Amino acid sequence: SVTFTTTNATGIGAATGLPAGVTAAFAGNTITVSGTPTAAGTFNYSIPVNGTCGTVNATGTITVNPATTVGTASGNPTVCVGTAIPSVTFTTTNATGIGAATGLPAGVTATFAGNTITVSGTPTAAGTFNYSIPVNGACGVAYATGTITVNNCIDAVDDVYSVSSGGTTPSVLTNDKVNAAVASSSNVSVSLVTGANTTLPSATINSSGNITVPASTPSGAYKVEYKICTVATPSVCDNAIVTLTVAATYCYKPATTGTGLPTKHGITSLQRAGSNGNWPMIRTGAHTALESKTKGFVINRMASPETAIANPVEGMLVFDTDDSAGEGCLKLYDGTSWKCLNTQTCPD
Repeated sequence: SVTFTTTNATGIGAATGLPAGVTAAFAGNTITVSGTPTAAGTFNYSIPVNGTCGTVNATGTITVNPATTVGTASGNPTVCVGTAIPSVTFTTTNATGIGAATGLPAGVTATFAGNTITVSGTPTAAGTFNYSIPVNGACGVAYATGTITVNNCIDAVDDVYSVSSGGTTPSVLTNDKVNAAVASSSNVSVSLVTGANTTLPSATINSSGNITVPASTPSGAYKVEYKICTVATPSVCDNAIVTLTVAATYCYKPATTGTGLPTKHGITSLQRAGSNGNWPMIRTGAHTALESKTKGFVINRMASPETAIANPVEGMLVFDTDDSAGEGCLKLYDGTSWKCLNTQTCPD
């Protein structure tokens, strides 16, 4: 309050120049100016003071600075640990700067420039963070407030692999994430999940994420579900499905040793049939012998004997020109289905 002491005054008249929200009152020879101004500016005021010998004026100046204000946050982001937040901004008026923020997650800071407060950074810890930033101005302090939610995040991604019976897949973790980091045995635990999504329950998985298919697994398509959980927070988990194509593995063994029967039929381009070394009889143990240094033996070639040959016979051999994405293979009909002959040894 602003006061004026008077003598021989009988009262006051209407004041002029006072800011809106401020008034003048007279009591006991004292004029009191008080109130809350509602507008900024410099106000030179005058209050007429009445007395028996005329009127005098009480005068003064009130300077009202503009209020410091701050708007609402542009957003209240939710992110994963290790992921930069979208910048949060506040627009201020009549601010001269900011004080030290409280409540921000580690890795996140607040800056002030051009009447704008910007909150940015990459949080390094999980939690819900309700923060407050003091905004300084000529008329006191306002506060910018908001909330940042930081989660421990985990993402398991489906995989597709081809593997032989008894083989091992690459690690399923290579495309999985823990927050912003690639999943590994150092930040996740991994296990297989039994249930409707797993059609090969006998498969196993190691801590590095490699799935092993049992050696007795028939060829075909299978699915295996796995789960990864963060080491830091074991309750934070995610599941994914691995689709496995187990390739057929067929084999043959070397012929037995010993004395064989003479081969009585042969074709040679080396001009030594019959008289030259008793050929082909010296090639024992075969139905026919084929011999050349400049020519090859070509068996029947066709695309997809499975559909091309209506009535295959057990033991039939052809070369399938369309098998394995165009690479082709020699195929044997085993009485039930056609098999590629592409593995040279058999497990005992």
